[in-house]
Formats: sequence, C-alpha cells, structure tokens
Amino acid sequence: MIAIRLLREGVAIREALLPALPIVVGRGPDCQFVLADASVSRAHARLDRDAEGRLTLVDLGSRNGLYLGSRRLPSAAIEGVTRCRLGNVELEIAPVSEDPTLEVALSALPHEEHRRGLLHHAAYLVLGVLGAVAMEVLNPGFWSPWQRNRASELVGSMVAMSIALPLFAFLLFVALKAAGRRLRVADTLKALAQVVWLLPLYLVLRTLFHYVLPGPALALVSQALVWVTLVASVVSLVSLHRPGNNRALALAWALAITVLWAGLGLTGSLAARRLGMPQNDYAVRPPIAGRSGVASSLDAYLERVGAAGDEAAEAAEEVRASQDR
Repeated sequence: MIAIRLLREGVAIREALLPALPIVVGRGPDCQFVLADASVSRAHARLDRDAEGRLTLVDLGSRNGLYLGSRRLPSAAIEGVTRCRLGNVELEIAPVSEDPTLEVALSALPHEEHRRGLLHHAAYLVLGVLGAVAMEVLNPGFWSPWQRNRASELVGSMVAMSIALPLFAFLLFVALKAAGRRLRVADTLKALAQVVWLLPLYLVLRTLFHYVLPGPALALVSQALVWVTLVASVVSLVSLHRPGNNRALALAWALAITVLWAGLGLTGSLAARRLGMPQNDYAVRPPIAGRSGVASSLDAYLERVGAAGDEAAEAAEEVRASQDR
C-alpha cells in the first residue's frame, strides 16, 4: 500500500492510500491520484516497481518535469518518505507498513490529553504553598528573638501563595496558549509550584556558602546564585511544553536576562554613587554547631566603612557644588 500526500507549504492537505501499482499521477480524470493544477500534465508521472523491484516514480514526458529538490530527473527511487515536485505541486510519497497496530501508552499521548482532576490541582497548590512556608522558615529573620508573630507570618505567606499561585498559573497558561503551546492550567500550576522551590534552595545554598567563604567571595557567589535562580525559573516557564530542542531558546533568554541584570546593576550602582549612598559589604549569620563562618577584623571593617563614607560625602559635595553652579 502506498500513501500519496498533497502538500502546501510543507503541510499535508490531502492524502490517499492506494493499494495497487502502477499509480498514475496527473491532471487527467482517469489518473489514480488526480492533481487539479495547470502546471501538471494530464499523465504526469507513474509510480511502479522497476526491474530490480524498487519503488520508482517515472516522469511520463511531462512538460514541467519531475523534481527532487532542485534537480529535474527522469525518474526517482522512492525510499522511505520521499518528497518531490510535479510542476508547481509538491507531493510526499511513502510506502505504508503493514505491521501490527502499535499500542500507544498513556505517557506517549499529547499533553492536552492528560486530563487532571481537582486532586491534582490541589496537590500542585499545596506543593507551592509548602515552598512558600519553607522560604519563610529558612529566612534567618524568622527566628530572630524580636520576631513575635511567627504564626501570623506563616499564615500570611500561605494565604498569599494560595491566591497568587493560581492567578499567575492562569496568566501563564493564557500567554503560552497564545503562543501555540499544547497544555492545560494544571501544567502551568505544577511548573510554578516547582519554581517556587528554587527560592528555598537558593536560601540554603547562600547560607551554606556564608560559612565557608569570605565576604567579597560570598557577595560574588550570592549574585551568581541569584542570577542562576532567575534564569532557571524563567527558562523553565517559557520553555514549558515547547516542542523541539529548547537549547537556543534557553540561551537567548539567559542572554537577555544577563543584559537586563547587568544594566539594572550598573544603573543602581551609578545612582548610589551619585546620591552618596555607601554600599554594605558584610553579612551576619548565627553560629551553627559552634561555627560562625569566615570572620574579618571589626576594626578593619569599620575603617573601610569610614573611608567609604568619606568618599561618598566628597562625591555628594561635588554633586551639590556642580548643581549650585
């Protein structure tokens, strides 16, 4: 059995399954596969077996010829799925396998076929809420002796996440659906719930590095962790259920985020210098198992703060002087 498909801009718009050879393709009404196009001859080409038993499409002396790619050929061997052109018409010819019907597993179905009920939505929502709770608990300020309303802080975070997560999941669903993605609201809800857990992971890693790195290195690593968390979150959401290889998309978004990140950082730094705002370069964490991390001299730090304050004051004075002029 042979499948012949009529293509338009690479997309099949008509298909015929023909059980017997030979098959004549052309504009004539007696052809087995009729093409109603003025560039096609009445009997344009014939599909049959050659002397060696190979499936071959032969030009029948047509005016506009048989083409494979850009080459005009008197005949073309059909090996697997083959695309050719008769005049202005593009065809796809393929032998049809007579193997037994393939059983399709549920996991192989398209994403929109994976219908999920309220229990799945509730599980994804709980996952996101637990991520918000973990983020609150891992914040050192939550355990401060001056924090008297821990319970209300937790309840507030849970309520806020319970409202924000479904809302943003719906907005993300609308945006991705408009981009042609095949998904459901449950998919975006699950993706956002998973992204929420990147924030507690960031807090854990930042705290860990605090106890093993000195101040300048810690600041650099903290910035890198923020960048990685942001890029991972955005890329995982914009590539959700996107068919094909997403490597180029991930690189493009990573580059865009990096440029935006660098631009905002440079703008903030210039604004701080212009306003004479000193930059803090210290971090304080409680000891864990008797270890307080890499320490530096308080006197040396205060000297650096004083010098930075003097520089900021001089810069501010220069700005005021220039404005007075």
